[in-house]
Amino acid sequence: MNHFIHGSRVKPGMTQCRPAGFRMTLIGALLIIFLFNTACFFGGGKHSGKVKGYSHGVVITQVGRYKVGPLGKAWVRKHYIGGAITFYNRETQSSISTQSYCDQATTDIGLEFLIKDFFYGLTNLKTLYRHEFILDGREALRLRYSGKLDGLPALVDAVSVKKNQCLIDFYLVSSPEAYSQNVASFEDFFKGFTLLEKRE
Repeated sequence: MNHFIHGSRVKPGMTQCRPAGFRMTLIGALLIIFLFNTACFFGGGKHSGKVKGYSHGVVITQVGRYKVGPLGKAWVRKHYIGGAITFYNRETQSSISTQSYCDQATTDIGLEFLIKDFFYGLTNLKTLYRHEFILDGREALRLRYSGKLDGLPALVDAVSVKKNQCLIDFYLVSSPEAYSQNVASFEDFFKGFTLLEKRE
């Protein structure tokens, strides 16, 4: 896994509640899944993020809950290392995930800076899409990049939004060829986001 661990992007004075190195390691793990088609490769790992569980379209965090859109039967929940809720599509060898961090540490950091963590580990990066929009009443940013991992093509489509001192991420990891088969499911998933509650 060390191949995917890069230097931290945390700014001076920023706490480690949402370490960039952890986030990038998780993305690297998900990239391995579609490259090597090993859906259980990372099973049984210890979860260290803010997400605690998932039940019937609701993500449960340490400080509250948020709703996500439904996914079809082809998307099966998998338990990989890292603090994220991940669904894997064996037919397209792709994954859709979400994670959340609730702390003031990211309050003053722009989405443009935070979302780019998702694309570390990829080389030959090419921007395919950038879109700012409103998600659950807050500004959100979507970026889609193509690149290569160990010389093989990969694609990451990511959405980040801040609400009530929480940063919520959604991301699709896929091969470029399978992207068109997955994008509708990914959009249904993140567009269904609603922050249900946040406990103080």
